[in-house]
This record gives sequence, C-alpha cells and structure tokens, in this order.
Amino acid sequence: MSERRFSIEIYFVGTAGGRVSTFKYIRKSGGFIIKAENTTAHIDPGPGAFLNILSLGFRPWDMDIFILSHIHLDHSADINTMVESAKVGSKESNKQLAIGAPEDAFYGNAKVILDFILKKTDKHFIFKEDASYIWKDLKIDILKKHTHHGAITYGIVFNNKIAYHPCAKFEPHIVEHYPKSVEALILNTTFYRQRQNIDHLCKDDVINILNIVKPKMAIITHFASDMLEAGPENVAKEIEDKTNVKTIAAFDGAKIIL
Repeated sequence: MSERRFSIEIYFVGTAGGRVSTFKYIRKSGGFIIKAENTTAHIDPGPGAFLNILSLGFRPWDMDIFILSHIHLDHSADINTMVESAKVGSKESNKQLAIGAPEDAFYGNAKVILDFILKKTDKHFIFKEDASYIWKDLKIDILKKHTHHGAITYGIVFNNKIAYHPCAKFEPHIVEHYPKSVEALILNTTFYRQRQNIDHLCKDDVINILNIVKPKMAIITHFASDMLEAGPENVAKEIEDKTNVKTIAAFDGAKIIL
C-alpha cells in the first residue's frame, strides 16, 4: 500500500521583524501557523497574534501546540494569552494542548511562559539539540543551537517537509545540519544589508544558506524597515536569481500549500 500524502498549509499571521516594523506596527506580527493533517501549530506567536489569527479564520482553540524558536518579545509576546484562550475555548471538547520551546522560555529570570499557564497545558517539550518530538500528527525535529543575542535559539523541521531558520547569526557550520531538499525553508530575513554585530540574517546570508541547503522553495519573512524599503518581493527575486531556488516573500495573511 502506498503511503498517504497529506498537504501542509502555512499561514503567515504577521511578517514584521525588528523593533521598528514590529512595534510601530508597520506590518502585523504574530509568527506563522502550520496545519498538518489534523494538527495545527502556531509558531512564534508574537505581539498581536491573539487578534491577528482571527483574520485568517483561526481561533486560539484551533491550535494543538504552540512553539517558540526563542524568547524574544517579537516571537513570544502573546504566548500566555494564546494558551489561556485555547484552554477556555476548548473546555467543552477537552482538547489536548502542548507547548514546545527552549529551556529559558520555561525557567530562569528571562522565562516568558508563566507557571500557572504552563500548568494548563497537557504536555510541554523542552527543546534540546538534535532531539525529536511528536505531538498528534506533527513531528518536530530540533537542529543545532544558533547564536542570537544570548537567547537559546533553534532551527526546527516539521514533518520532514518544512524547515525554519529563525532569527540568528549566519553560521555555515550550523546550516550544514539543516536537511537538504526540504519542500520549504522559511527564513527570518530581517535585513537587506548585513549589520555588524547583529545576529540576524540579511539577503546575502539567505543566498549562502540556500546554496547549502537547496530547498525546493524558500520563503522569506520577518522584515525590518530596510527590507520593507527594498521591497520583499524585489529581494525575493534577487535571491531566486542568485540561487535558482524558487523564493517567495511572505506577506501578512499569506497562505502557502505544500
């Protein structure tokens, strides 16, 4: 019997990255949602996620798991609100809910997930390098730890199809561990030009990453103001021309089906 193939849907709740475009609300923020068969995951629910998912037809209680790549506010601001709402909304159905995040999201002075909120979840995964987790129909593979301004930050692969390079410094020895030829690689492409001593990707970093990983498709998101000035669609074309990898610039509310 042949293996059944299910489509995976990616919804971009918001595409703002960096302090200016996020906190001046130049674009929406709130991360992205992956819907894989009967499991829906919300990744990096930053500021506004609680409200911004409504325009995509989702409610917090539609989620099966919330995932943080790291603790910074533009990725985690709404995590507690989302979990609280998800549990209230699913009270009658008794839906099982999980959280996955690096250790510093749960423990220590910088933790972002409140203790009483964590108790409301049915399972929590403390991400570690090279570990794999399964929640319902979603397989989550954690890659090597990135460098990102002191926050524990991991690349993530979902169902062996979608890889996510979060906010981080470009490090070739880390990128080498990303799976090759995935269906889609999502890259937080914050800047158009490289900025010294800033642990974020720029356009040239993305070109280098794609030449290493060679995904079937690249999706750039998480744009700071200089990326917006350059025009994400124009930048995507520049990247595609240099790599021969189909490259899409996400926008607020974008839906991509794999």
